[in-house]
Amino acid sequence: MTTDVGRGERAGSAATPGRTRDVIVNSTVAAVLATAVTIFVHELVHLVTGIVLGHGGTLYPFGVIHDGSLTDIETALTAISAPIASLVIGAAVIAALPRPATSRFGQLFLFWLGATSFMEGAGYLVITPMGAGDTAATLAALDLPLWVGFLAAALGVALMFLGARMLAPHVVRMSGRDRTISWAIAFHPWWIGTLVSLGLTAAYLALSSADLADGEVVAILSASTALLVLGPMSFIFQNRSPDQPRTVITSGISVAGVAALVAMVAVNFALVSGRHLG
Repeated sequence: MTTDVGRGERAGSAATPGRTRDVIVNSTVAAVLATAVTIFVHELVHLVTGIVLGHGGTLYPFGVIHDGSLTDIETALTAISAPIASLVIGAAVIAALPRPATSRFGQLFLFWLGATSFMEGAGYLVITPMGAGDTAATLAALDLPLWVGFLAAALGVALMFLGARMLAPHVVRMSGRDRTISWAIAFHPWWIGTLVSLGLTAAYLALSSADLADGEVVAILSASTALLVLGPMSFIFQNRSPDQPRTVITSGISVAGVAALVAMVAVNFALVSGRHLG
């Protein structure tokens, strides 16, 4: 179990193969956990917005189905509320890093939570012209022209690069500019975590009682492939980041992190049949 706090690495510490492996495992667990938390909070915002507008809903691990017929304005509000919330949460978490006395797994989790939340909002903007996702639903409900969707997509791409730029100094801080450790923190967990998250989402969909169109299933699975992408994108900007003491090299797997991930996955499996609220 890792219990060391986020302070500068002592002189002489080395990124041995075993410690590098532990960083990869811990960061991947943090990435998958952050992805699950981000999606859960995102969908909860949809649900709460609908309840505030007088429409209850059924919560699933991948979406919300609202009760009754929503007006165009209500549809737009429930759709756009979650991407906005995701962007705000992501920016706030990234801006708050690093946190004093945060465990090393905690640093990794907060890094990925900021990355996935920010990407959740930016990613929806990017796919707006394709007619899929929350922002596309907002445009359709408000009957806005297609060029607005392309503006949203351009904004989304710009936000992706901004998010990567904001994350880059934290990779440098956690790795001490050690290439092996930086890849263990932000690259390997990206592709491994994406595969794990995609598999979990496919399992939720296969077991779910929700009546989804084929296009909705494709959109949900596609979203699972994008949320971790700001991690490797941060490498674009790391050369511009100042050197800092290394704070995340560790021995051992975080038992607390693994337990939190198992608990989050259990919650999602409990939601595959839907949970009605409001």
